[in-house]
Amino acid sequence: MNRPMRRKDRIMQEDDIERVLSENSNGVLSTISEDGTPYGVPVSYVYHNGSVYFHSASAGHKVDNIARDNNICFTVTGKLIMRGVTKSDAYFESVIVFGNAIRVTEFAEQLTAMTELMKIFMPDKVHETEEDIKKMQKAFIVYRVDARHVSGKIRRSTAG
Repeated sequence: MNRPMRRKDRIMQEDDIERVLSENSNGVLSTISEDGTPYGVPVSYVYHNGSVYFHSASAGHKVDNIARDNNICFTVTGKLIMRGVTKSDAYFESVIVFGNAIRVTEFAEQLTAMTELMKIFMPDKVHETEEDIKKMQKAFIVYRVDARHVSGKIRRSTAG
């Protein structure tokens, strides 16, 4: 269920959603644990060709949750700027992606996602990506988020 945003004046337009997802590289992935409790975990990600990609070790709480139910919520917080002490001095932006975490099994897509992640986090090692991925394929998982619904919220400062 995707509830409509209460504050219509804060609805983020598509170009700002794309910008926030592209400019940032850390978000919170939320899944549901076996006992029904929510599990939110910070992850590093890359937004590439309209999709969110993240990787994981091949075992753990996150992996177990996704294997059982790949329905996820992914949240990114963009800029937060407080220019003063009143509400009108605040600027904030955030994006929420509702969808499914799909395990990427095709090597070419794994390579693309991991290369894009390395461009952000290990730019001096990008040239080593393909050999590393081939050697370590069993040690990690690459996921792609297939979005069902994306929304963003933005408040632009009225201060000059």
